[in-house]
Amino acid sequence: MNFHDCHSEEAIPCVLKVMQSYGDNHWWESDDPITIARHQWCEKRILLVDLTELDEYMSILLGRPFYFPEFVSNDNLETEVNLALERHDKGLAITPEYLQEQEQDAVSGMMSYLGSLGKDCVVIDSEDGTIIEEEDLEEILNQERDEEEN
Repeated sequence: MNFHDCHSEEAIPCVLKVMQSYGDNHWWESDDPITIARHQWCEKRILLVDLTELDEYMSILLGRPFYFPEFVSNDNLETEVNLALERHDKGLAITPEYLQEQEQDAVSGMMSYLGSLGKDCVVIDSEDGTIIEEEDLEEILNQERDEEEN
């Protein structure tokens, strides 16, 4: 359930109950994207922030593009989020190698999830708008990683 999309009378008590469970900690009103990402990640009952904002805040936390469907499709996401929070709490930077590996895992996870649903996945090159075939994707990601290292 998404707080911002609640239009039914029966949803309002549920939303209020979840919000009241946090007492004075109104983390969903914070100006800090990491705070919001941290708390929304742990809040499994309801979304208290807009999906677009959540994508942005999770991207900031993870240091890579994030899209909401990963919440249900990426088996590695919990580990990645926990590591990102730990790195953030310790003030550690995200290396380009780590970022590239996480991006590759996220894309692979999304493709596997869509495949398990019998859905086709189309990956489009953001630079030239061409479609990248699934069998070429890993090679392209590896080439990009090699270029960044050199």
